[in-house]
Amino acid sequence: MYLDARNINNNRMKKIAGGWLLVFLLTLPSLLKAQILDKTSESYRASKMEVSEGEVIELIFEVRIEKDWYIYSSDVAPDIGPIPTTFSFNPHPGYALVGGIVPIGSKKKFDKTWEAEVTYFEKVAEFRQKVKILKASAVIEGSFEFQSCSNITGQCLRPETVDFKLSNFKIKAAPAQPADRPEKDKKRPTRKGKEAQTHQRILLTRKQTRRPRTRPKITRPTKPGKTRGKSPARPEKKKSLLMT
Repeated sequence: MYLDARNINNNRMKKIAGGWLLVFLLTLPSLLKAQILDKTSESYRASKMEVSEGEVIELIFEVRIEKDWYIYSSDVAPDIGPIPTTFSFNPHPGYALVGGIVPIGSKKKFDKTWEAEVTYFEKVAEFRQKVKILKASAVIEGSFEFQSCSNITGQCLRPETVDFKLSNFKIKAAPAQPADRPEKDKKRPTRKGKEAQTHQRILLTRKQTRRPRTRPKITRPTKPGKTRGKSPARPEKKKSLLMT
């Protein structure tokens, strides 16, 4: 009985070990695939999260690429052969796309494999998309796909898809409108065209017919015993008659 129990325990241990070995063998391809595809790291952000209603902002997507690897740009013609980087956006009433995806700093080269000129990125790839924020509840959601290739072996991996989501935008309060000015501070309406010419003629006519103003004479009070103007003539001395 003791030997039978020992054999049973050994069989159980073998089954458990065999199960773990089977799990490992089944997951090994996935682990190797993950290591192979781990040639890039992705990030995305909005240029501003606090915006005014109707303001246009930029969405910035970055892909950091390992040494000796590169990815194709978004402006590669799809009929050449390599898979270009593509973006898809889910529609939402809170935002609207403005234009299309713009690659920043891509390079060009003649690819012998495809026998055509292609655009690509090394080290860092950057893509930008302009959007107009219509509501604070805007949810910008979608995905982008790209393909990585080796500069050494020329091997290209399967395209990788990355999902993105941006939300929680803050809408700035609209600036307060200035109060209406009183009537006296408002500018008078300007005259235009014939009305201005007629008004100018009337002003000239008034200037020509206007009489010059004369200042009134001011009489100052005189002291008693004095008269204003010329001094009074002195009385002539009586000539003395000489008797001859």
